[in-house]
Amino acid sequence: MIRALNIDRIFLEPQTLYSTYFILMFIKNLIFILLTLTVESTFADKKLSITPDISNEGYFTLNWKQLESFSPPYIIQTSKDIDFRKVIREISTTNPNQVHLSGFEDGKYYIRLLNAQKNQITNSVELIVKHQNLSHAFILFFIGLLLFIILITLIIRFNLGLGRPE
Repeated sequence: MIRALNIDRIFLEPQTLYSTYFILMFIKNLIFILLTLTVESTFADKKLSITPDISNEGYFTLNWKQLESFSPPYIIQTSKDIDFRKVIREISTTNPNQVHLSGFEDGKYYIRLLNAQKNQITNSVELIVKHQNLSHAFILFFIGLLLFIILITLIIRFNLGLGRPE
C-alpha cells in the first residue's frame, strides 16, 4: 500500500530545518567560491604589470600582454582606492602593450586597463610612489658641483701649462 507523504512534518521538524539550513548555506558558499574563482580567472591571462612597483622618482612603465580580443585605443585608469570609486586620472593610448607614465605625487595608486567602452580588460596593479628626500638631492647636487669645479680647474690648469714640469 502506498502511504501518503506528510510534507509538513518533514520540513517543519527542528532537526530537518537545521539540516536544510546547513545544506543551503553550504550550497550558497560553494556558489560564492566558484563565482569568485571565475571572476579572478577572467583576468588571469590578461596580466598588467608595472616596473618598478615602488617608484622613487614618480615615473614608471606599465606593460601588458598583447590583447588579441581587444584593439586600441585603451584607457589607463588610475585611482587612490582599489575599488576605483574616485578615478583621479584617465589616459587614452593606442600603444599595443606598453606606456610610460610620470608626474605622480607620493602615495599609493591602483591602475587598470579598460577598452574603449570602459570595460575592464586586465587585472589591477598597485603602485607606491615615495620620492627621495630633498636634502638627499641637494647633497648629491653639491657633490656633483664640487666634482665639476675640480674638473674645470684641472682642465684650465693643464691647458695653460701650469701643471707641466719645466
